[in-house]
Amino acid sequence: MVTGDTIRAMCHHRIMVAPEVYRVTVGPKGRVVIPAALRRELGINEGDTVSMTAVDGILEVATPAGAMQRIRAMFAEKVPPGVDLVQELFDERRREFERELREMEEVERTPQRERKSGT
Repeated sequence: MVTGDTIRAMCHHRIMVAPEVYRVTVGPKGRVVIPAALRRELGINEGDTVSMTAVDGILEVATPAGAMQRIRAMFAEKVPPGVDLVQELFDERRREFERELREMEEVERTPQRERKSGT
């Protein structure tokens, strides 16, 4: 059902529903009250922390969960399917540790007078 508050647009043969827009007034010290309907929808409660960003002249307010979802989506676009970045990081750190360990063992095997003379 289309109401007066809902804007529909045709885009590549899909109907896109524009989100409801809330007009708020900036109060003293730059304070803005998030409308109750948005707080309920996003699960924002008194005392919660949100992040704010300006993107192309638009103020975006995000919950921690929403920000994390956006970050995951950004990385998902860049990482090929089946690649586990965490495992790759662990593997890289393990290889680095093993390389450093071999270097330390080599230093320990070098006689001390050679270490002092630099040969």
